Amino acid sequence: MEILTLNNAVVTTLNSGFFGKASYTLGEGQYRVRVSHPKFGIEVRHVQVVSGQSAEVRVRLSSGASAPLREAEPVVGEGVNAVKRLFGN
Repeated sequence: MEILTLNNAVVTTLNSGFFGKASYTLGEGQYRVRVSHPKFGIEVRHVQVVSGQSAEVRVRLSSGASAPLREAEPVVGEGVNAVKRLFGN
């Protein structure tokens, strides 16, 4: 997860814990929160931080375009290896 300014300057990069949660203290202002995972698409949220208050951002990641290809690669590899064994190489 990255926290960015509205001009896309990176404020910080965070890793989520076991339950997918992360926290960070920010100064008052507007930010973008960009959440990504190699098997899912990227989600971006705009956040207004008000001094003295807490904000919670919930994100549900959905499959990205590259996820099916990553999942197919081992299956295709197994099929190719099976054909090689069948023909002796």
